[in-house]
Amino acid sequence: MKKTAFITMLTVLGTIFLFADLEVNIPFDQNIVGPSYAEQGDYEYQTDWITLTHTGTGTRTYHFMYTYENLPEEEGWSMSICNPVTCFIPNFQTPIELEPGEVEQIHIVINVTSTNGYSFSFDISDGDLPSPLHYDFTFRTADFTEAAENEIITENFPQLRNFPNPFKSGSVTNIFYNLSDKNTENAKLEIFNIKGQLIEEFSLPPNQSSIQWNGKNKNGIPVTSGTYFYKLSNGKTNLTEKMIIIK
Repeated sequence: MKKTAFITMLTVLGTIFLFADLEVNIPFDQNIVGPSYAEQGDYEYQTDWITLTHTGTGTRTYHFMYTYENLPEEEGWSMSICNPVTCFIPNFQTPIELEPGEVEQIHIVINVTSTNGYSFSFDISDGDLPSPLHYDFTFRTADFTEAAENEIITENFPQLRNFPNPFKSGSVTNIFYNLSDKNTENAKLEIFNIKGQLIEEFSLPPNQSSIQWNGKNKNGIPVTSGTYFYKLSNGKTNLTEKMIIIK
């Protein structure tokens, strides 16, 4: 699948993205089915190379971040997204500097140790623009049935959102989540700036489905307007969303 934007307005599911001079080519289905674990046993799955091409003029720095949900780490699964030189850190924005016409290649590597499946996504953002390009993926072994996948997602996959978003500096936003009581143990919510620096964090007690953030850091100092990311994690699941503070 190829998505291209040349300083144009794109409408996707009612959301308008403004992005400059980047061509993203994903040459495979984003709902990935790997070999049957029952037939093959442990294996490493590698996707084809995704290409990011800077089609404009002048050097531009993009920021890449990926996150995953329901990765069966307790069963020995792991994943990474890498370029030909190094691998990216999950839930952390990594800068990618591209010259005009330059191409960045990335691919996905998944270590499979059981019959199972999970979902993941990545964002590509430009520091000058408020909305990242967002791509969702799923991976499952061929012997992992759709019914089993839906059951696991229903039980374990948390929902995360905040309102209002954007919200004004000096006001508050409510962050909503739907972790079950058994999944709130060790659960926390962290807020990061666009550089990946931790701004604030909250422990999430049982029997609670939202927290309120007043736009201040750990020291009680109001943060500047701009884009921020909030991450929900409980040792099994990581989910990241974006919010914007305006003046």
